[in-house]
Amino acid sequence: MNEELVVIGTGFDALRVVELAANLGWRTTVVDTCARASSLERFRKADAVVLCRPEDVTSQVSLFERALVVVMTHDYVQDLEILRQLGCLELAAESSIEFAA
Repeated sequence: MNEELVVIGTGFDALRVVELAANLGWRTTVVDTCARASSLERFRKADAVVLCRPEDVTSQVSLFERALVVVMTHDYVQDLEILRQLGCLELAAESSIEFAA
């Protein structure tokens, strides 16, 4: 079974992460929370590119049980909203999970 990577963010660093994952044969989805049409071309190695607002990520992206999600919008407020949607903030509060800054 191929791994699945969802990258939320479209900065230069996200482009490299997606290229690496694609080269490894992973299924990759990129989410542009600024909904820029240019991301469709920039991330052509991705299997899917989703253009949506931060508050719509979980309704627009299908996350499978084993999907790996990298949140790298470089916008603290957006990152918090996305982490809240994903249930990560509640999970971290109930466990010893720490998030890298």
